[in-house]
Amino acid sequence: MPPPPSASQLLTLSRGKVLGIFLLGHGVLSQCINWQNYGPIVGSYEGLWVCSASMFLAAAGLLVDSPNCVGAALVAVSTGHILWSADSFFMVYGNSYAMYKNYMNGNANARLPGWSSDAGLFAIADYNSVDGRHVSFGSVYVSSHHLWFIPLCIWWMRGREYKLSLKHLLYSIVWVLFVSGLTVLVVPLGCVDIVLPHETVCIDLNVNMVKRWWGMEGVYFFHVLDRDKGTHVALFYLYANFIHDVLLNGYWWILIRLATNGLDDDPIGDEEATKMAAEKTTKLKKT
Repeated sequence: MPPPPSASQLLTLSRGKVLGIFLLGHGVLSQCINWQNYGPIVGSYEGLWVCSASMFLAAAGLLVDSPNCVGAALVAVSTGHILWSADSFFMVYGNSYAMYKNYMNGNANARLPGWSSDAGLFAIADYNSVDGRHVSFGSVYVSSHHLWFIPLCIWWMRGREYKLSLKHLLYSIVWVLFVSGLTVLVVPLGCVDIVLPHETVCIDLNVNMVKRWWGMEGVYFFHVLDRDKGTHVALFYLYANFIHDVLLNGYWWILIRLATNGLDDDPIGDEEATKMAAEKTTKLKKT
């Protein structure tokens, strides 16, 4: 029989349950806000974003103590969340500097860069509400997980003493392929009408890059095969997922693995390999 869990292991398991409930609650409330802002159909499309779907995957992994689910979700969102965080930093810096400059020039009412994607370095982060004209509590709340999801998952995995390995990168690739493939099947290419309090607007849904690469405006490498340029859906799907899932997420996987496992870890190894090595060492000692 395996030995009973230690007090520290029990504490880590209880933290995982609490964190899982928190992620689940945040995801459900965010989806309710989407439904309220966009309506039931478009709000459901918004729930298909990989970052939103991965939050539910991680919540399930935490609740059932499955580090593989957490690791896959962690790697799957790495590119989007890290670039979103970088954009957010530049937004804070840009708006703060503009406020200071306006104050020094005696022009306190001058226009600020704002909190839309145009104000970011990578044109990815966007905190504006549905109408694109102001920032609301709902728009900030729904977007906030881009800033804290990765640190929370790393903190839990370090406490769980679970090693992030190559299999989590592979799991994340399969997961993103599934979610983005589902998005291609259900999200329409044309703009979709939503009813706001004083008007009806037609918004462009580029969920999971269903039409074109997300952000990176002006970078030819990313946009060369955008679907709205006439590229066949299958070719764009494979191209975009290879760049995102393999190249970019693969790069961030290396850095996240170091943050999770430490510098002295084998990137290919995992818990099973560690156990096998320990058993082999024990047998050698006995002989």
